[in-house]
Amino acid sequence: MKSYILGVDLGGTNIKAGLFDTDFTVIRELSTATEAAKGPAFVLERIRNAVHLDGGAWSCFGADPMHGNGCPRFA
Repeated sequence: MKSYILGVDLGGTNIKAGLFDTDFTVIRELSTATEAAKGPAFVLERIRNAVHLDGGAWSCFGADPMHGNGCPRFA
């Protein structure tokens, strides 16, 4: 089964998500407004929608189960 990498960037202005192959070639990407003023539940739903890249199911890529971690970067 082919492996993929999912990246999600939660910012104050935008949520960005991208799907990459193991050579870091972009397969799909999306940027959408965070709309943080609408509250945490709304933002979590925005993240969920971004991860699905406009409704596309990750399983259609035949990807292995995904694991990952993240850390904030302070400017």
